[in-house]
Amino acid sequence: MHSTDKIAILMATYNGEKYIKAQLDSLLKQKGCEVEIFIRDDGSTDRTLEIVQKYENELQNVHVNSGKNIGYRDSFFELLFRVKNFDYYAFCDQDDVWLEDKISVAIDFLKRTSKPALYASKKIYVDENLTPLGIKDKSLPLNLDFGFFRGGICGCTMVWNDSFRSLIWKYRPKQNFKSHDDYIRCLAIATEIETFLDEKPRILYRRHSENQSILPSDRVQRILRRGFKEFGSRKDLKLICKDLKNGYMDELTVEAKRFIEEISAPDCFQSRVDLVRSSHIKTLPFYEEVFLKILILIKGIS
Repeated sequence: MHSTDKIAILMATYNGEKYIKAQLDSLLKQKGCEVEIFIRDDGSTDRTLEIVQKYENELQNVHVNSGKNIGYRDSFFELLFRVKNFDYYAFCDQDDVWLEDKISVAIDFLKRTSKPALYASKKIYVDENLTPLGIKDKSLPLNLDFGFFRGGICGCTMVWNDSFRSLIWKYRPKQNFKSHDDYIRCLAIATEIETFLDEKPRILYRRHSENQSILPSDRVQRILRRGFKEFGSRKDLKLICKDLKNGYMDELTVEAKRFIEEISAPDCFQSRVDLVRSSHIKTLPFYEEVFLKILILIKGIS
């Protein structure tokens, strides 16, 4: 039991009236711990705000703020850099469903260290009615070789301790990259904090018409989308690296500094060749790695 541990769940909402209640109910059913839920509504035009405010009015552990539409990344950052004085923190999407042991299992992992640490788990892909889709969720090692370019974990499965929260708070990112969880993942990798990857799924990851992510089974579509939007164009990753250099030079590992310099080099054919030759440009399966390197050579920075 973790009844004495304080857990803050950070949720950004926007026009999520269809699924938000199921998600909130799953958060409130977490076993072996007490949670505080912090919600920032990003200017919803449906009944989302009304629904979450009803929970806030009826429960002491649900806190809602609303504001103008600033996008999901900045909504999460507003929560991330405001909520403090908790033992553990977690990102939460509005349309998933958490298994009852998600937080307690995450805490068990994170209690293995008092140093900055990040936990993430696999997920179960489900349709809009929570019927499993039978898709295998693949995870990749959370290190420079795979984690910077390929990702490998979802923000909606992340849980971290207050020591990592303190490190995150050292510097608020200023660059206009797209995703809050990409930044947190890269920060964890570049500073080589303790990371725990749970091979068991702890959330139901809902796929529906408003959800834009690509299923792992959609192989060609996934490669093309990730290739041309992420691999071939290094723009977002370069922006994240700029923030890491500006905020964490003392905490970055020697290897991370070297890799960040390779990514941040001015775009020319030689810099593309140098990046392709880097020992850290890896992904799985192998044909995706080849495709990634070809795209880097062709596109560079868009």
